[in-house]
Amino acid sequence: MIRLALAGAVLLAAACSEPAPEAGTEKTTEPVADKVQNAPPPATIIPVSASLSGNYLAGIHARTLNDSAAASKYMDHVLAADPNNAGVQNSAFILRLQNGDVEAALPLARQLQQAKANNQLIAVSLISDAFKKRDFAQAKSLIADLDRQGLGELLQPLLGAWALAGLGEMDAALAELDPATRRNSFQPFYLFHRALMAALTKQDKLAEQYFTELLDDAGNRSIRAAQAFGLYLETRDQYPRAAEIYRGLLQPVNPHPILSAALARNAAKQPAQLLISDATAGAAEVLYGLSSVLSQDSEPNPLPLLYLRLAIHMRPDFEEARMLLAGVLEGLKRHDDAIAVYEAIPDSSAQFETARIQIANNADQAGRTDDGVEGLRRYIAKYPDRANLAQLALADLLRSHERYADAIPVYDKVIAALGDPKPYHWQILYARGITYERAGDWPKAESDLLHALELEPEQPNVLNYLAYSWIDKGLNIPRAKVMIENAARQRPEDGAIIDSLGWIQYRIGEFKAAVETLENAISLMPQDAVINDHLGDAYWQVGRRLEAQFQWQRALSFDPDPKIRRDIEKKLQYGLDEPPTPPTPVAPSAQKS
Repeated sequence: MIRLALAGAVLLAAACSEPAPEAGTEKTTEPVADKVQNAPPPATIIPVSASLSGNYLAGIHARTLNDSAAASKYMDHVLAADPNNAGVQNSAFILRLQNGDVEAALPLARQLQQAKANNQLIAVSLISDAFKKRDFAQAKSLIADLDRQGLGELLQPLLGAWALAGLGEMDAALAELDPATRRNSFQPFYLFHRALMAALTKQDKLAEQYFTELLDDAGNRSIRAAQAFGLYLETRDQYPRAAEIYRGLLQPVNPHPILSAALARNAAKQPAQLLISDATAGAAEVLYGLSSVLSQDSEPNPLPLLYLRLAIHMRPDFEEARMLLAGVLEGLKRHDDAIAVYEAIPDSSAQFETARIQIANNADQAGRTDDGVEGLRRYIAKYPDRANLAQLALADLLRSHERYADAIPVYDKVIAALGDPKPYHWQILYARGITYERAGDWPKAESDLLHALELEPEQPNVLNYLAYSWIDKGLNIPRAKVMIENAARQRPEDGAIIDSLGWIQYRIGEFKAAVETLENAISLMPQDAVINDHLGDAYWQVGRRLEAQFQWQRALSFDPDPKIRRDIEKKLQYGLDEPPTPPTPVAPSAQKS
């Protein structure tokens, strides 16, 4: 089966619980809970209702559709009608915060605090505002009362340490994060912030110790830590050491723009500033780091969105937090909101090109693919010297929408700019090879796929794609079988590759083996139309006719492409009267050894 897709931190969990509105003026008894469903935003906005319950239900509905702006609007109408209802206050507070209206959320947080509402997020909001105002004494007082359950176990010592740092009590701040008194699972957080504090107070020996210890642990290496250590070294005029730190994490494929920019700045020996220059920035870093971990959850989660809003409230110029915020909004299917955040990234930023690419991707996800394509074209025309990744993103976007004739010349420009391709460039040749194959130009497709294998001989995706194509064309059958067996050994849990193995077994008449292999493939990808179709064919050939018809019917339920659908419908009507003709080897017209 040909697959088109190209190829530490502690996971924490917490819930934002809200009390249900109490009985009183017209209300629903449904609890207000900050749950976000993975659904697209509403196509239309429900008009504001004259009914309190109507606005409340409309707010709940808007929130389940992931439209926090509309949800906040409706909940504000409910709040205006029943301003003393703690449940409604809490719902309105969270929705305002989620929507980025932090200044409007804070008065509600203060009201809820006075009413003794037991909500960790309320406390963190007020703590963040105290840091923003540089009122470190108030921050320290609020942190002392912070609920230490769940995320509070991490937040309380980290924020407390930065409050102490803001008060000039740096020894106490470092002692607050003493690893001997803290959970091992949080050690990287504590060590990173101890390093930042030591750097800030020019305790060079401690800073070196903490940063080195952090980066020596492969599981805890991060671009953020490398950036912090490198900037610290540059402030000490140690540019060669800083460059070594940056290069240690720089990936040859899609190098991170922050590291690329850091190396360019380093080479020019430009003056550097510490990553964290004061206690307020340190507190913002705490919420950013926590959000980075929470955002790795496979399920959409609104909690990092809330903490990022507060991080940016404390530090409005926090560019990395804005980029992460936009990514979280993407995960929540709030594509237009993500675009708005990306658009605010200035062209002076190291992440400007990344932001432009993500704007196009979000426009595509929102159903406006042409806008995404044109946005990338405009960017490439305006910034030709910093558009390498944008060119590739444009080509991939066009290919993903089967605009192969448009994608090929863009891939051509990308590949021409490579000069002599390196092994890690196999992905680009693979992508263009797929595009040529889909466009019907097999000789060029085969050439690119073979070239990709020359660069990365054992790459399972390329082995699979090329071998599967050969099988369908009756080319190089023995070599194709060896290649797919190689790919399957490397990726035994990859349903697409296991399907390819089963299919070549079928094509050469090994039907019993094909049944076993394809049953394995379907256990890995049960809702794939092609695998279900293949398994149906294999069942037919071993005499399991009813099971074959069931698999073909099942394949149709997964919306196969029109040609496959027609073939399956024909098989359902007539079956497979004769075993398949083994592939006839055909000499390829242009093939590399």
